[in-house]
Amino acid sequence: VGTVFIARSSRDGGEIGTEVRRFLISGARADIRERTVTIALAMLHFHMSGGPTPHLLWQVPLEGAKP
Repeated sequence: VGTVFIARSSRDGGEIGTEVRRFLISGARADIRERTVTIALAMLHFHMSGGPTPHLLWQVPLEGAKP
């Protein structure tokens, strides 16, 4: 199992927005790498579409984050 953090940052005018998510991805190293890329692209897709990014497969809460 691989713990992966994926972050996305963007600028809208002068304001910078950041999104960080934590994932526990199972599989071999190559599987984890491929799934990480797929998840990162999904996060980017949802952001570019203008909608909120839903809870994604293998996503777990950030440590110390408020619910």
